[in-house]
Amino acid sequence: MLNIRKAILATLLFLSPLIATGQNPVLNNHSDGIDTKLREYRLHWVCLGDTLGCDTTDNGSIRYLIDGIWATCQEMTQDVWNFYMTCNPSPVKNDSLPLTGATPEQVDSFLVIFSKMTGREWRLPTREEWLFIYHGGLFSEGYRFCGSDRPEWVAWYSGNSHGKLQPIEQRIPNEVYMYDMLGNAAEMATDGDRIVMMGGCYLDPYPADNPEHLTTNPPLKACGFRPVCHKAQWFYKE
Repeated sequence: MLNIRKAILATLLFLSPLIATGQNPVLNNHSDGIDTKLREYRLHWVCLGDTLGCDTTDNGSIRYLIDGIWATCQEMTQDVWNFYMTCNPSPVKNDSLPLTGATPEQVDSFLVIFSKMTGREWRLPTREEWLFIYHGGLFSEGYRFCGSDRPEWVAWYSGNSHGKLQPIEQRIPNEVYMYDMLGNAAEMATDGDRIVMMGGCYLDPYPADNPEHLTTNPPLKACGFRPVCHKAQWFYKE
């Protein structure tokens, strides 16, 4: 089993975030990217580590079904939201900014439409899933913050944001290519029947080591979200 896991991790090291560009923000099933009007909007599959099954193909190759989730590398942006929804609740309108100001009910409505249009079941991450992705998943290098020991490299907070929400992808990503999980817009996650806000926001002071020890009740104008889709993937043994 250890060799299988090593083979899977070696394969994943070569899986860069898959990219697609186009005219409309819809899922491109050939490249597992989201087409947007203005930018590359990327997804990345994060391995959860469990082997769910294995079989032998017609040509004799052995393949393993590995548990994992697709996550958007960026916080949901206003341009994608605007394509599906009739109103944009963000206090500051800009396609390159994370969508903020939406209630959990509005986010649920968006995810229902987004799932129907893309053919995948998108939802908010659970608290546990969010923390696993935040810490770099199986590729975690044990950084103090999300992708670095230097918060200014990975996060927008009160010390460098000038009190403003910032465009996506201006800081470096973590080990699984996720941007802005610390600072910028706080992110919604589910914890049982309640919604929790993770990662703090651009209004917070110097980030705490634990993303759950940041602002527990950020203003709605500073809250966004990052959709995920639970989907196992097949990997072939070399």
